Amino acid sequence: MISETVWCRMLYLSIGLIFVVAAILAFVVIPPPAIPETAVIPVSVIAILHLLIIVALIWTIKVNKRGGRINKELLVATGVISIVFGLMDLDGAFAYMDTPDLHGVGIALLICSGCDFIAGLLALIARYFRRYGPLSK
Repeated sequence: MISETVWCRMLYLSIGLIFVVAAILAFVVIPPPAIPETAVIPVSVIAILHLLIIVALIWTIKVNKRGGRINKELLVATGVISIVFGLMDLDGAFAYMDTPDLHGVGIALLICSGCDFIAGLLALIARYFRRYGPLSK
């Protein structure tokens, strides 16, 4: 079981990793010469959804600091969604690795995939391995 301090640090690390993914998607992958025009809108939507995951994790930390009841299902949802986005990024990375001009985009998407996977695992670990009750504070 992990303490409350470690729990918060895990969620902060998850927020940081997801923010890095959103920044990479917004500034490296989305600019028009980087990927085809048909892929700009889906990648933009995924970047915005990453920001919504960040909001959900920050909300969870704030509720915990105020002493409220934590929505445990929200942690599960953010973890699973992050892992699914990591798999989607992995698919895009392998698709762009075949094109000679887009090797940089493929590498950026591989980094995004790894960060998403780690952030999702951290959120799931934070959900299932935290001590709840009077001993947790």
